Amino acid sequence: MTNIRLLPYEVNAAFDRCGRKIYEHTSHRKCSDVTAVPIAYVPHIHLLVHNHPDGHTFSAIDLYTAYNVDAAVLMVVTPIHNYTPFRPSSGWPSHKDWIEEYDDIVLMLSHNHRYNDNTRAIQHRALSQVAEHYGIKYLMDTTATS
Repeated sequence: MTNIRLLPYEVNAAFDRCGRKIYEHTSHRKCSDVTAVPIAYVPHIHLLVHNHPDGHTFSAIDLYTAYNVDAAVLMVVTPIHNYTPFRPSSGWPSHKDWIEEYDDIVLMLSHNHRYNDNTRAIQHRALSQVAEHYGIKYLMDTTATS
């Protein structure tokens, strides 16, 4: 797989438990719904990876996809960060509950002047809060871009 971190368009890939790539889709657009995965691949997905050229963490659609395909690990890579939530051993919580909570927190934080319309910070904070509430291990790490 091409190093997708610095690409100016979104790429989505799915991998099985052995680390073999089983699906890849390139959108050739900066933002798109590349998290849609053909149903034939869903039973074999262990890891879903895609990039966000704009540097943002997961969107509600990304979280919904995690629940739908029941992937053990998701990762969004950006030019600076990796954002990775891991499915709890009990499975993903009901997407309706945690996605609604995520959306509510994003809306609430977007009105907080402390965040100065910093969408990245708002989404990361919302995802951190939801992850903690539902026992989802969620990591954000800074990567070297050189």
